[in-house]
Amino acid sequence: MTLANPIRILLVDDHAVLRESLASMLGLEEGFQIIGQAGNAAEAIKSHAELEPDITLLDVRLPGKDGFHVLECLQQKSPAARVIMLASSSLAHEVRRARDMGAMGFLPKQVTLAQLAGSVRRVHAGKTSWEHSGSVPQPLIQALSARELEVLDCLRRGLTNSEIAKVLGISEHTVKHHVKAAIDKLEAADRTEAVARGFELGLLS
Repeated sequence: MTLANPIRILLVDDHAVLRESLASMLGLEEGFQIIGQAGNAAEAIKSHAELEPDITLLDVRLPGKDGFHVLECLQQKSPAARVIMLASSSLAHEVRRARDMGAMGFLPKQVTLAQLAGSVRRVHAGKTSWEHSGSVPQPLIQALSARELEVLDCLRRGLTNSEIAKVLGISEHTVKHHVKAAIDKLEAADRTEAVARGFELGLLS
């Protein structure tokens, strides 16, 4: 049985195989119609303007311009656009950013088809869908103290322990303690990886 007015969905993901698989699965759901697919930001923006979907499922990580760029463009051109962001590895700061930019949901790609379909229906009904992003790891962001964040920023600038001690007005021994703590909490192997993790988690900009 097909509903008279199905929920029209645009899929945006750069992985063609995953996109096709998702399209096939959602296409079997009652009341859903996949009206278009896009593999990058430009295609997504063009397809949305031409097709005017009810719901856009938008991958965060796209080649070139990312999903947040697409979301910003869609919000500017179609303020009523209903967008659910998808990510294979959700990060707390990305969920907050999506919410702040006007997305109506954020889901890890590991959700079940039933969860995804339920989210699509809720967003189509004018509600939001953030409940499955509750498992997004936030402890890493909360774990670093203010001083550890300062030390991490100094590491980003390439400062040595001695230089960090002078900048922050603390002993070199204390600097070593904070560096080790930051590396451990970020589950990094060394200073360089800690900085990379800091950027990844939105602790550094």
